[in-house]
Amino acid sequence: MLWNTCTGGTRWIQQMKGSYPYALGSYQESSYKILSCRDSNVHEFAIYEVNSNSWWWILDVIPDFKLLYTCTYVSLKGKTYWFASDSKDEQLDMFLVSFDYTTERFGRLSLPFNCPSGFPRDATLSVVSEEKLAVLQHNNTWGKEIWVSNEIDGTNEVSWRKVLTVNDPKRDIWFTIARFLLNEEKKVALCCETCIFNFNTTMKKLYVAGEDNIVNLMDYGETSTLGPIILDYVPSLVQISRSVAKGK
Repeated sequence: MLWNTCTGGTRWIQQMKGSYPYALGSYQESSYKILSCRDSNVHEFAIYEVNSNSWWWILDVIPDFKLLYTCTYVSLKGKTYWFASDSKDEQLDMFLVSFDYTTERFGRLSLPFNCPSGFPRDATLSVVSEEKLAVLQHNNTWGKEIWVSNEIDGTNEVSWRKVLTVNDPKRDIWFTIARFLLNEEKKVALCCETCIFNFNTTMKKLYVAGEDNIVNLMDYGETSTLGPIILDYVPSLVQISRSVAKGK
């Protein structure tokens, strides 16, 4: 179901058979498409166009990458970005893959740091001011680094600069899932983190971090669920047409 939480508009869409991850992006003013990925040994992709209420497979794309942790992505200026690894050489470091909803083509972007492709949860993506990408990386000293790209406009090369480093006390954890929002001008980040100790125990943290390190911390204690989660959301007054909807 499509849902505009700003206007309250909803619409059921035709769902692909099977359980696959989805990503939503714009390709023209007030026009949207949904990308679905069949998560197999070789990714297969399908597009749903909201205006025409129709699906089609992207048959002329043979991906040379494998998306990592497909539910972690961001959409910005008509493109969606994921972490990915090379499908032919898994020894290569992780990188970013973008999908352009206008051309329906994929592209690659380098990350500002080296990260083995087997550890996608060591990094996470966010968007800054609807203009730039931001990536948070867990480094080898139990700290975190936040990098910001130059403005994404589709014509220039993407470059990165580090804007914030946050130290974190060492914990005996298996891995960490993090989400964050960044105020680049003030160099302050709101971070939501889930630390996994074993398959049944998690600890959640919500904190504000700045140049003077962690300034506000709330510990959610032990729980069997993985929330809360911070999501990037930009309010929109775009109306969701319901006249062509044909079912769930």
